[in-house]
Amino acid sequence: MYGFEALTFNVHGGYLEAIVRGYRSGLLTAADYNNLCQCETLDDVKMHLSATEYGPYLQNECYLERKLSENTHENNFERNQAKTV
Repeated sequence: MYGFEALTFNVHGGYLEAIVRGYRSGLLTAADYNNLCQCETLDDVKMHLSATEYGPYLQNECYLERKLSENTHENNFERNQAKTV
């Protein structure tokens, strides 16, 4: 087809794939995980996670509950999007 394959590439699952790729940036790196494995107390874990994207979750429990409900809503949305693919 001489280069026209790109026009229809990932037409059906592209939206969901873009969302998942966006979440990938928030995952812990191997170095972060190794640092967490070496923690001896919960305060050490909180200290290491505060430097990552998970830091705001640890600061306020009310914020944590609100974000948990938002994440549940987002996960349901993604699950529904995946069913339509």
